[in-house]
Amino acid sequence: IIHHIVLYSAPHVSSVSLDYYLCPAVSESAFPLYTWSAGSGNYSLPPEVGLKVGNGSEHQYFILQIHYHGNLTGQDSSGFSLRMTPRLRKNNLGLITFGAGDLSIPPGTKDFEISVNCSSQQTSSMPFPILFISAALRAGELGKTLRAEQWRDGKMMLISDEYEYDLKKQHFQTIKRIFYPGDEVMVHCKYDTSRTQETHPGDEKELCLITVQYYPKLNITHCGSKQ
Repeated sequence: IIHHIVLYSAPHVSSVSLDYYLCPAVSESAFPLYTWSAGSGNYSLPPEVGLKVGNGSEHQYFILQIHYHGNLTGQDSSGFSLRMTPRLRKNNLGLITFGAGDLSIPPGTKDFEISVNCSSQQTSSMPFPILFISAALRAGELGKTLRAEQWRDGKMMLISDEYEYDLKKQHFQTIKRIFYPGDEVMVHCKYDTSRTQETHPGDEKELCLITVQYYPKLNITHCGSKQ
């Protein structure tokens, strides 16, 4: 079963491997454009958003990362369709992840909660506001309930929530939300380890993330510090 697929852009040929590699080994010069997870279904960009590619663009090469969960049997034909046109769309797409991965979750707990914050200090240097257009919450097998909030001047605005999170039914939700410099994002995740004695230190099995598509694009792909 496929756990997730990530489409990366790489600006230089030296950052593109001609062989396969492990998921964490993607070149530092590559950055994610789109993430598909189990249960996401099909998705197309809105007509006002696109990716500028080719000469004079940062998108010169693409890397497709596929993470398989469990043993792979048979042939896999999963992937993306990329359509190119000489007619540029009005806005360049950006993708940012708020949250944290590589989390250690203690065993024998039914409602263990972790919160991850992208602070106003971290976003205050943004040169302009951006528009969130879609979002997908993500955790691992132990995830139970997930919630992402946007905060501005002490006021909370819900971005997305999953009260019965299912790893096999992850999906992007279409949203329309302006995010201003100085706004904060809080991601809250609860985990159920009451039936396991395992912990998950450093194996990347547990996450507390929300991935957001937005425009106009910024030079940032991640923001978040565990509370």
